[in-house]
Amino acid sequence: MNQYAGRIVELRSSAGPGPLLQIECPPGAAPAPGQYLLAHDPSDRETPLALPLFSAGPTDDRTAGFLSKPGLIPGMENSPIPPGWGPGTELTLHGPLGHGFRLPLEGQRIALVALAETIDRLSPLFSIAGDAVLLTGLPLQPAGLPPGVEVLRPEAFREVLGWADFIALDLSIDALPIATAMLGLAEWPSLLPLAQALIASPMPCGGLADCGVCALPGGRQLRLACKDGPVFDLQNIL
Repeated sequence: MNQYAGRIVELRSSAGPGPLLQIECPPGAAPAPGQYLLAHDPSDRETPLALPLFSAGPTDDRTAGFLSKPGLIPGMENSPIPPGWGPGTELTLHGPLGHGFRLPLEGQRIALVALAETIDRLSPLFSIAGDAVLLTGLPLQPAGLPPGVEVLRPEAFREVLGWADFIALDLSIDALPIATAMLGLAEWPSLLPLAQALIASPMPCGGLADCGVCALPGGRQLRLACKDGPVFDLQNIL
């Protein structure tokens, strides 16, 4: 596992709870869309577990690094980042880890389905898509979307199936059964090879300890979001 030194440059508002972090790090350290880094502040004795950092896209000032949407730490679900983290905080970064999104081709029509608390983990895919539609249950119109992106409610999912070349979903591990029922995913076997889902879950061990915190519910085969995902082919987890 690669280790890098990083630094928080700025905290920004985001589409959902908690801030976006602008992370300065060496070239090659930034995770691909859907992958993550494990980050911790060596001087922070109050937060022993590492925080997963997902890419929310590149920085806009040519700083080496990336914008990040933090993941979850067990026992800190109501605190999006450790209390002591802010601009100037030095971080130790491990990774990139896990499997990210694997789009068949660039420039295709993509439907992004954000059923978690944010759209930020899907944001890097906007730069790859030819055309994109965003389906989200967030109550407010997300800011900073590329021009021409249509925003729909998740209930419009069936309407975009015949249009999209690829479907990318972001949902929490607890919401997987609910999302399957709400979107009727099991009714669309022809769609499934074209759909991938990022399963958001606490991932404290980064795949090193097989601790089971991020184990997906159901199924005959044990699948861990930290190393088998966090992005899965949807047909493999329903």
